[in-house]
Amino acid sequence: MKARISLLIELVKRDYAVQYAGAGIGIFWAFFQSVITFIIFLSVWKQTKLEQSGASFSYTISGLYFWIPIQDLIQRSVGILSENRNIIKRSGISMEMFMFVPIIQMLIQILILAPIFIYAMNWFDLNAIFILGILVQLGTVLLIYPILRYLAMINLFLKDISQVIRLFLQVSFWSLPILYLPNIKILNYIEYNPIYYFLEMYRYLILKDYHFPILSASLILWFAVSYLIWFLVESKLKVRVLDHL
Repeated sequence: MKARISLLIELVKRDYAVQYAGAGIGIFWAFFQSVITFIIFLSVWKQTKLEQSGASFSYTISGLYFWIPIQDLIQRSVGILSENRNIIKRSGISMEMFMFVPIIQMLIQILILAPIFIYAMNWFDLNAIFILGILVQLGTVLLIYPILRYLAMINLFLKDISQVIRLFLQVSFWSLPILYLPNIKILNYIEYNPIYYFLEMYRYLILKDYHFPILSASLILWFAVSYLIWFLVESKLKVRVLDHL
């Protein structure tokens, strides 16, 4: 167990080194990139009619604090196996170890963004329940991990599906009530998005006087579909991937 943890730490460090190779400030770029992303989204919220939707600053920043690490996790997970295919082939390190790398990086990013949240907490109606909030984000990971694993393996055959993933993330971002309050008509569609319930549970913990979301049976259905995909991946696709490598 200790050896696996040490190996995972080394893989995370190596992945950061590869991502930010040649960058003048190295890994610290991850901090500035997250801050800049926050500023851009908040500027869009402030300068457009989205502010007129009734969404408060605390509502918006809680949504961004939830979504940005999840977004980066999805994007990083899809390419993690294809970028390390030679290492997997030569070293015999399991694909599972590499799939855990983006999850650890997500947790690091949450800590990187913590100073922004702490600053906002002093001025707006936010609760300092970081641990429970992180558990909700990990619950989201638990839901989408089998799908990410499937996409990461598919990416080994298709070479690069990053453009499709970027488009999917854009659609997902604007389909979730992160920068705006949804009306009844939009809510009827949003409720089919399983990430919506995790976002609402996160806000329930982070925002003061926020109502607990009414969970839908569709969330259980999404979990069932997700882990059915995992079963199919484990039984068939994984063997084909190992042969392809």
